[in-house]
Amino acid sequence: MGKYILSIDTKKNHTALSKPKEDIVNILEDTGFSRVTYNSESCKVWRRLFGKIIWWYKLKNIKDGVFVFQYPIYSKYITKVILRNLRRKRIKLICVIHDIEVLRDAKKEKKAVQNEIKTLQQFDVLIVHNNKMQDWLKKNGIIKKMITLKLFDYLTNSSPHFPTMSDPIVYAGNLTKAFFLTKMSIKKSVQVYGPNPAKRYPKNVEYKGQYSSEELIPHLNGSFGLVWDGDSITENNGVYGEYTKYNNPHKVSLYLSCGLPVIVWKQAAIADFVEKNNLGISIDSLSELDECLHDISAEKYKNMLVDVNQIRQEIREGFFTLNAINRAI
Repeated sequence: MGKYILSIDTKKNHTALSKPKEDIVNILEDTGFSRVTYNSESCKVWRRLFGKIIWWYKLKNIKDGVFVFQYPIYSKYITKVILRNLRRKRIKLICVIHDIEVLRDAKKEKKAVQNEIKTLQQFDVLIVHNNKMQDWLKKNGIIKKMITLKLFDYLTNSSPHFPTMSDPIVYAGNLTKAFFLTKMSIKKSVQVYGPNPAKRYPKNVEYKGQYSSEELIPHLNGSFGLVWDGDSITENNGVYGEYTKYNNPHKVSLYLSCGLPVIVWKQAAIADFVEKNNLGISIDSLSELDECLHDISAEKYKNMLVDVNQIRQEIREGFFTLNAINRAI
């Protein structure tokens, strides 16, 4: 049986945006999948003029087996071209969903939702982030088989940390989505990493610079990794904050790969997994964070680190990707 994985070639390699898809390609290549590359940097006119020819040539020797598509590739036209070619063959289509664009950007626009559902309906199996995303897709018309990924893997060779409760909280990400940090006046110190920092932060918040995905890990020496979005300390709000009700932030996998427990919003979809597996804490508001941390005993934190270390090993080895793909096949 032929096994193929769609690889997204981008000039933004080794960034937080490209890493989840790169990791899945590397994990599956190690198990015998063949890489089929899409150059996402080609111009729109080039794609329109030559897309059909290029993809006919790329796919002409694929007759049967399994093809893993990483969705979305941010070209609706090329998505249609690839799917049209593959649907004519004796091949099963597995879709690994990284983002659902209408959930993040336009979930109230009925036509946009219908168009995205129509595209996803062309796959034989969908690998979704979690049960919340699965329920939303079912509610909006998906009838295909769905499998939950549970957690994104995070490949790295960097040495894990040995956190202590006295270490600061760390936050890493695009800081344009983290205006809440400008209001985060808590007793616990917070170290912040990423592009586009605010001009001023409270005394307890220290900006520590920007690094690539692999360079960042050695710097994340903290007690917990914070997962939060928006401009409010009382909830995850705004477009990206609302999106956390359905998605699994890759930031969670980053922190866990470092050996850090996580702090998540209680209404985020990932909160169920964090609580069930003792990987950190979930809170309603950042204003209650000092009190929550004060209530964590040394024994409780030690047990948390043991559970985090187990997951850390799994996501560094591609466990969740391989489990989901094997179940899909």
